[in-house]
Amino acid sequence: WQLTEHVARHGVLEARAAELAGLSPAVLDLRGTEAGSAEMLYLRAARAAAESDLAESDVAVAIAQYGLAPFLTGAGVDLGDLLPVTEPHGGGYRANLETRRDAVAQSPQVVQANQRVQTLHGEVKELSAAVVAADAARSELTAGYPVGQVSLDEVLLAIDQETSESLALLSKVTEYNGAIAALAQRLLPAGATEQQLVAALVLPQ
Repeated sequence: WQLTEHVARHGVLEARAAELAGLSPAVLDLRGTEAGSAEMLYLRAARAAAESDLAESDVAVAIAQYGLAPFLTGAGVDLGDLLPVTEPHGGGYRANLETRRDAVAQSPQVVQANQRVQTLHGEVKELSAAVVAADAARSELTAGYPVGQVSLDEVLLAIDQETSESLALLSKVTEYNGAIAALAQRLLPAGATEQQLVAALVLPQ
């Protein structure tokens, strides 16, 4: 899940860089004016920061890929091409503890782990809504800038807000899936097969 998050974060940062690049034509239309010169400098600074974040993200993805090396077998594995194909789970997770009467399912550790899963799911839903709202605000402000309805500062702030909310959501989803894994491992019987573990962790969307 950590590699999945790093890859997804890279996508978010790429989207931010693209949004900033898309502002260049509107800013260039103001060239020759005092305001236009200042806004071009602001945009250049924002784009430079975005490119720097992207470069750091490339490194983070590579580190996460090589971190999986001890778990891979077989010759000729190109870790640079190692990319996740399973999406993390973002929906609800029901352990159905109320239907189980065994000591493990009713233990304080399992009950607490289940409560953590439910709490994190609520936080995932809240952050998902925040991302949708931030995306709508960014889209509206970006459209308003070329016609002089809003300032460049407002647009840059909206882009940063959407990026921040998106990254927070990705981090929370990783935490949520980690909590699901911890709960599932507590509930699985001793000697559970790999198939049982995968079935508990890779959930239908």
